Amino acid sequence: HRIVGGEDAPPGAWPWMVSLQHPELGHGCGGTLISEDWVVTAAHCFNDIDWRTLYAVVGEHTLSDQDGNEQVGTTQPIGNLQENLQAASGSTWGKDIALLRLAAPATINRRVAPLCLPDSDLSLPEGTICVVAGWGNTVEPTGPSDVLQEAEVPIVGTARCDELLPFDITTQVCAGRDEGGIDACQGDSGGPLMCEAADGHWFLYGVTSFGRGCARPMSPGAYVNVPTMTQWILQNIGDSSAT
Repeated sequence: HRIVGGEDAPPGAWPWMVSLQHPELGHGCGGTLISEDWVVTAAHCFNDIDWRTLYAVVGEHTLSDQDGNEQVGTTQPIGNLQENLQAASGSTWGKDIALLRLAAPATINRRVAPLCLPDSDLSLPEGTICVVAGWGNTVEPTGPSDVLQEAEVPIVGTARCDELLPFDITTQVCAGRDEGGIDACQGDSGGPLMCEAADGHWFLYGVTSFGRGCARPMSPGAYVNVPTMTQWILQNIGDSSAT
């Protein structure tokens, strides 16, 4: 998945963005830094590739330009990855989520910072405007975007998602516009669907999972419902509270 219909994100706008990269293939998936040690991404990012060949880049903005803010780390997946991979290969991809532990903690600064996890009982109303971001395709189909893209998308009601997608109402949310035109696309998988709370802080509401094409009319993007996975995440990272 990659952003279609978005725009260049200002440098440092989303300091929790992670680019999962292959030494030969380059950017493959997105991810979200949720603490100095941990990244959340999509399990299906590992379907066709050995995780040991991937590395995580935080502080990234322009893939082709190293501006000195990037931090490159190796990762290790944890938390029933194989079980989630099996779920991700099913018809609904309901548990399309993976946790990666960084071999060395990220250095938190103005360009690298974690995104908050949501409360496990959070459910946003239909029409809530959230943001997707990533280095994925800007047109379907092409290669990844060099510059981090961002786009606003509204949350779609559960019943509507269930009509339009192969959808698991217990573990997924969907977002997008009926007319299409704005969406995540290939290369955005694993990246965040992030929303702003009333007090101004941002939190992770979804993990980019799948869609029917990119930005097509009547075809919203599907995301892992992070509130339903918050306790699973906290259990695996050994933390009693969200960041």
